[in-house]
Amino acid sequence: MSKVLLVSTHFDDNLEIATMPWAVGNAALAEDDDVSIFLQGLSVREARKGETKGLRFPPFPSLDTLREAFIEGGGRIYVCAPCMKAHAIEADELIDEAEVAGAAFLMQLAEGSLVFTY
Repeated sequence: MSKVLLVSTHFDDNLEIATMPWAVGNAALAEDDDVSIFLQGLSVREARKGETKGLRFPPFPSLDTLREAFIEGGGRIYVCAPCMKAHAIEADELIDEAEVAGAAFLMQLAEGSLVFTY
């Protein structure tokens, strides 16, 4: 089992790239890997309730569908605290499964992990 960290920085500015962490994360979960996604920059909006509704980059499933599968598969979602502030997102606006974290926590997650950035 590998420890995998996917760092995402895109959202509706580039749906193709925003889709990749969720697709790769689900594939890694299917291999029984320990997978976390850390949302930074614009991608913090992916953790806001209702924000991903209707967003899809074909031929992949919608971001909602990919995110739900990721959660159901045991993946963990972390959201950059300063980035939330920059994008005017409050903690109570996040999906229940998302955790607010900072740079020091990101460094801890990265230790010993395969790290992919999008």
